[in-house]
Amino acid sequence: KTIHQFDWTWATKITRPQIQKLCHQDFVAKRANVVFISGVGLGKSHLMTALGYAACQRGHSVLFTGAIDIINTLATAHAAGGLKKALAAYVKPEVLCIDELGYLPIDKFGADCLFQIISHRYERGATLLTTNRPYKQWAGIFDNDATLTSALLDRLLDHVETVVIEGKSYGGHAHAEVGGLVAVGHHLHLRHPHLVVAIHVGDDARGRRQDEQPLDDITQFAHIARPVVALKGGQRVISDRPSREA
Repeated sequence: KTIHQFDWTWATKITRPQIQKLCHQDFVAKRANVVFISGVGLGKSHLMTALGYAACQRGHSVLFTGAIDIINTLATAHAAGGLKKALAAYVKPEVLCIDELGYLPIDKFGADCLFQIISHRYERGATLLTTNRPYKQWAGIFDNDATLTSALLDRLLDHVETVVIEGKSYGGHAHAEVGGLVAVGHHLHLRHPHLVVAIHVGDDARGRRQDEQPLDDITQFAHIARPVVALKGGQRVISDRPSREA
């Protein structure tokens, strides 16, 4: 995805000159950060991807990943005794793009890991983030640890450009939580302490959307959708459809 493919007409609030200035890539040289804050389906992941892609074209090292993917990867590395090396992989790139921070709850281990990454990247590399939560709600993301959240924000916001986007979801589907699932656009995410699952919602035999089915058991998934990604113990165990950007 590139900046030229972005639909500027959809959002009711978006500062186009601010984003166009970011396209000059000055934030990379300054080792500054960019945080995109909006609801689901307003293009924040598209814009972050576009900036990362532009940085790649200029020869910078760029890593794209999701917040939950980072935690799953580091949990696996920690179990294998390789946490330090795994953390270094997120500190090294000139540009680190972290998608969907705040969509799923993060335990203390995950909060500590993300803090270490942000802390070690401070004035060493540019970090781009997408989130659905304003800064005042970030303690709720990081295991309700106000001290850790304050320290993280102190480093992140010291050199930051905050992009706020407002409007209705482009996909037309509201963010809803049903039972143990969180519905995000056309995907559902299962909240479970050892399993993170994303499924693409399809239509039933009569062509009706089924993204609000109250599901509490993973065995029910097969009745409404095909799995996209399932991560268990940090390992990708199902992956047969691409994920849709928020």
